[in-house]
Amino acid sequence: MVGLGPLSPSESALLLSTAVDGADTAVVRRAAELSGGNPLYLRTLARAAADTLRSGAAWEDAAGAAPACGIS
Repeated sequence: MVGLGPLSPSESALLLSTAVDGADTAVVRRAAELSGGNPLYLRTLARAAADTLRSGAAWEDAAGAAPACGIS
């Protein structure tokens, strides 16, 4: 079994901004913070919430925080 720890906020933001062309910097930063660094959640966000990441809308209005998943 391989342990997968959380990404840092800057690594999380880099993952999202690289995966989503035209992503709004402020929205990416907030989504990265709320994700808790969960790489699987971030991957899902990049696919499922790409329009929100590009929109510039308040992240909390669109998606909210990642669910707790026990990554340590």
